[in-house]
Amino acid sequence: MLSIIEDLTRTEEQLVDTRLLVARAEEAGIKTQVCDFRDVDLTQKTKLGEWIFTRIVKESRSSALMAARAYFKDKIVMNSALFLRPNSGNKFYQQLVFASTELSDYAIPTWPADSKNDILKLVENGRISLPLVVKPDNGSQGDRVRIVRSLAELDQAMDFARMVVQPYIEFDNEWRTYVMGGAALSSGCSKNSIGQNSKPGGREMLLEGNQSITEVLNKISLLAASILELEYTGVDIMRDKISGKFYIIEANVLAAIAMPHYSRHTGENLPQEVVRWFIERDKLINQKLPLGRCLDDYLEPRLKRLTPETQKRVKAILDFKEKPANNLTEARAKNNFFNIPLEDKLKFLYDKLNQGAKVKISSIILGEADKSVSWAGNFLVDRNDKTNTGLSTAHTLENGAAASAYYVAIKRRLAKK
Repeated sequence: MLSIIEDLTRTEEQLVDTRLLVARAEEAGIKTQVCDFRDVDLTQKTKLGEWIFTRIVKESRSSALMAARAYFKDKIVMNSALFLRPNSGNKFYQQLVFASTELSDYAIPTWPADSKNDILKLVENGRISLPLVVKPDNGSQGDRVRIVRSLAELDQAMDFARMVVQPYIEFDNEWRTYVMGGAALSSGCSKNSIGQNSKPGGREMLLEGNQSITEVLNKISLLAASILELEYTGVDIMRDKISGKFYIIEANVLAAIAMPHYSRHTGENLPQEVVRWFIERDKLINQKLPLGRCLDDYLEPRLKRLTPETQKRVKAILDFKEKPANNLTEARAKNNFFNIPLEDKLKFLYDKLNQGAKVKISSIILGEADKSVSWAGNFLVDRNDKTNTGLSTAHTLENGAAASAYYVAIKRRLAKK
């Protein structure tokens, strides 16, 4: 059963995503329940389904669920980050994380502000200059966002609590790329909006036609979803009109699901993708099907979401046509086991099996792989790939596709013996 945790005081318009998700789940034969977060009894986890989809984004609400993480450890959760870090949707937190990782080039300088004096101090100390943008710290769908061109205008911007301050950036376009289970959907969509980082989303989402821009959008969005540990998000990115530089506006932890214009232009069905992700995770976690099968079932329908180079490589691996290119020896693999990337070890084992050789440490390599499935989806990642924040940008299907393909191919070869 799929349990959707919501704030049922929202308007019918705001609840349309939940209604649509329920409809798609029931079409797939999955029972659903919609729970108001206030009514969730943290001591009675059996009352909730095996699958949890949380639609709570504000810290004051999602923090109430943080204590429930222990109760939900055996559940399949989207977005699980909200149980671990209720501030995952916080704009200041996100920009701080981006600035501390390889996404630093795409981060927007951001400061928290709770009063007019906070902003005045930032300006007086030269940390930010006018014009600037003031916006709510948590998602507001573009509401209550202000451009402040003079200090006299601050009073107009101070009609809400808990805000962030950012430099004003005039942009020539804004895009949203949806990321689901470590893969980018439909290669980024232009929101067809010309303006500033102070304006809400655009009028119509159109599929981006420039392949070079698409590649940049995908790369940034996948890394952002991974570093924030979001199974599902819509990453908003803008391009500076003057410099041409890309900036991450935010990764929406409550990204819309009911997007008819998006579906019309891309052919994507967001509610269906959510349901599919739960079904496939269930194969591994609850049904406990063989890992090789789960990786294969997850990878095959998503090959089109990988770069052409990775698609070609994955197909070659699965067809046992990839040429040996690994300089590892069994002795080196054994003596430096924990310092060698998982993909290299699987490649070593794959090459040896193709040559008909026996590998004494094959069970050790496969044992490590068994424990290296990403939280984002049924694909393998290197667990040692961490940033200085303790988080990782490695949890993308693009990054884990080759290792997953090696594992699947190895299991197929062993099954024939």
